Amino acid sequence: MLRLSRLLDFTTLVHEKLPRELRDMVYDHLYDVMDPFDFLSITSTVAYNDKDCVRPGDGVKVKEYWPCLITPGMVHPHFAKEMVETFYEHYEGFAVLDATNIGAMLETDFFETGGRISDHMLPALSVCIHLGGDYKFFVNFRDSHSILPACVDPRKSHYIDPSDVAGCFAPLLRNGQRLAPGFNLAIVLHTEWVPDRWRLRGGTAERKVMEEVIETFRSVLQACKPVISGLEEKCHAQIRIGLNLGGDSEMVVHEGQMDLSVDEWVRILEQLR
Repeated sequence: MLRLSRLLDFTTLVHEKLPRELRDMVYDHLYDVMDPFDFLSITSTVAYNDKDCVRPGDGVKVKEYWPCLITPGMVHPHFAKEMVETFYEHYEGFAVLDATNIGAMLETDFFETGGRISDHMLPALSVCIHLGGDYKFFVNFRDSHSILPACVDPRKSHYIDPSDVAGCFAPLLRNGQRLAPGFNLAIVLHTEWVPDRWRLRGGTAERKVMEEVIETFRSVLQACKPVISGLEEKCHAQIRIGLNLGGDSEMVVHEGQMDLSVDEWVRILEQLR
């Protein structure tokens, strides 16, 4: 490992002596051997924290956690800029807990190196949307089979009115936004409503809550349909929609289930354990 005192000399040499195609090989190698968490001060929705993997204070950039390879003054500025470009175009863990922030996230220069996410080919994005519901039964969400990046907790997602959902995703569909071929979009719809608790309590009030949540869920699914078709047409996107219940149960919504009725969803969800 290079001493920090020699890091500036090394990165200057790389930038000045190697053509871009060879520099890209260096950046790819460095990205492969570095832990992506070294970069994750860029946004609190994916920022590392020893306690729960989400850094307190949404939107706060914590520069002291940036890796040395992009720290101003330690490396050649063009080396840092190109290393950030490599990160943007490889990292698949970008996520938002508030869908209204998709556009703002894409237009942010997180590392202050002169490049926004929208200037690069975005490979993947996860979006969490809260569906509402009155139950507060939290279970630590660390399922390795989840379609979300490991450090994104859907319980902290924001509610979005179904009529606003398509507008939230519109920045991904604009002409200037570059998306990688096969762009991976994960949409996780979360509610604290838990089927097991409804069965134990029973009663009209609980069923009404359940039906309201499912109706919101269905409305969001309908709002996602033009988003899905638009992204498939734009870049052959791979889109996965998940329903997260109470933090401890998750199911993937298949294309054939997009138009199911409330009663059909009630029967499906009542079978979940």
